[in-house]
Amino acid sequence: MPQANSAPELTLRDRIEAWKAKQDQDEFLAIINDVCNDVVSTIRDGSGAERGQLATDLAVLRKIQPLPFPGTDDFLHVLQLMLRNQPGMARQAAQLRAELPEAFAVTLTTMERLIAGETVPEEPEGTPAAAMLPVEQPDPVEVLEQVAPAFEQVTLMLHDPQFGSRAMVAQYVEKMATQATEGETAGSPWLDAAAGLRALAALLRDETPNVEMLTPTYRKLVEEARG
Repeated sequence: MPQANSAPELTLRDRIEAWKAKQDQDEFLAIINDVCNDVVSTIRDGSGAERGQLATDLAVLRKIQPLPFPGTDDFLHVLQLMLRNQPGMARQAAQLRAELPEAFAVTLTTMERLIAGETVPEEPEGTPAAAMLPVEQPDPVEVLEQVAPAFEQVTLMLHDPQFGSRAMVAQYVEKMATQATEGETAGSPWLDAAAGLRALAALLRDETPNVEMLTPTYRKLVEEARG
């Protein structure tokens, strides 16, 4: 028997509304994991009304834009189609699935196996599947704005022999490049910026950087600095 002062359990809708106010990424990951579990159990054992209610709750979550991870909206849409299971929806779901990021596609395959009653190895404790979803990358323009002053200063230095110690500045630029890569994943514009900064440091050391490995934006900046 529950205690009189115990708080009522939060519904999925309650959690969505709470997340909407705070936009906490960890809580969003927890919601996505629980949604996946709820969809599996509801499709396997739930009534039509329960399926419809869960699909409606997912519609509420989809209305919050932008969602934290690329592909999340389409993933949730696929789950809605699976829950409603109306004529033509399977085809629509298949079309959406073809464009999903790999992590979401793998999650759907795992869910389908669970719905079919198969035994699926559990994820290691503390590493929910949603934690491996691709994180939305920073805006390349904002990254460029943060590193542009370094390119401007080095350009001035390279054209003015009296402008400070090149060796010291090269070390500083290398440090900037190292810091730019910390915690970044493939596809991050910070990795492109770091490559540009390393090429800039090479110029300060009178070396010839391989600009062909740079993105067009940073290749242009390095070539302008070299003059």
